[in-house]
Amino acid sequence: MTPTELYRSYIEAENARDVDAMAACLAPGLTVTVNGAAQLADRDEDAEATRRLLERYPDYRRLLHNVFHEGSTVVAEWEMAAPGDPTNGLAPLSVIGCSIVEVQDGAMATARLYTDPQAIQRLLDAAPSDEA
Repeated sequence: MTPTELYRSYIEAENARDVDAMAACLAPGLTVTVNGAAQLADRDEDAEATRRLLERYPDYRRLLHNVFHEGSTVVAEWEMAAPGDPTNGLAPLSVIGCSIVEVQDGAMATARLYTDPQAIQRLLDAAPSDEA
């Protein structure tokens, strides 16, 4: 599988809500940064972030606008999109960004996302949590 195919597989699994298939695309020690700041430390944190996002936006989709690779580096332009729910004060979701992903041993090992500096953190902070 090429790095581009691997990245597309992850996005397809994310859109299908297939957590196991998502995890299979990620190295156990995956690191994620957003605009250079550490965001997620491993694939378990990625799964938790996705779970929280889907709780808030059940109709969430990740759209790929462009994706390609050079060697083991994937570059992807994407959009996180979901309709809002005015009855719950939930605004529509539209976060556009770019990811640079390093693939090692057939898995995504690092992901550097570039987007609105606060967009993803606002989503996670506002998402319902099991903690009280």
